[in-house]
Amino acid sequence: MRGGHVAEVPFGDLVVLYPDVVPSDDWQEASHVALVVEIASDSTAAYGKGTKTIKYAEAGIPAYWRVDRDGSITVHALMDEAQYGIVATVRPGATWSASFPFRVTLDPDALTADL
Repeated sequence: MRGGHVAEVPFGDLVVLYPDVVPSDDWQEASHVALVVEIASDSTAAYGKGTKTIKYAEAGIPAYWRVDRDGSITVHALMDEAQYGIVATVRPGATWSASFPFRVTLDPDALTADL
């Protein structure tokens, strides 16, 4: 991804574009991205919680969700020009309905039901 004053923004595991954006195979402008989702692994957990989060916020990406190794989903929303705030942490056994950047119900148990 490319964006504003940030030369490079890392790709997330899932990148959701605004509905009117035509996808590109090579890269996306950060301003086209509505949501980035990261799925933590042993090798990426610390980087995803630190460096990537900062880069996504600096690029102005309005929503960032992180799926942690324990199955919980942490929902972040851009609170100011370059900083996220935690909106919710959805743990296995619970659900939560998001209204931003779009309406969806998060259910950590459903993500792993077929594994």
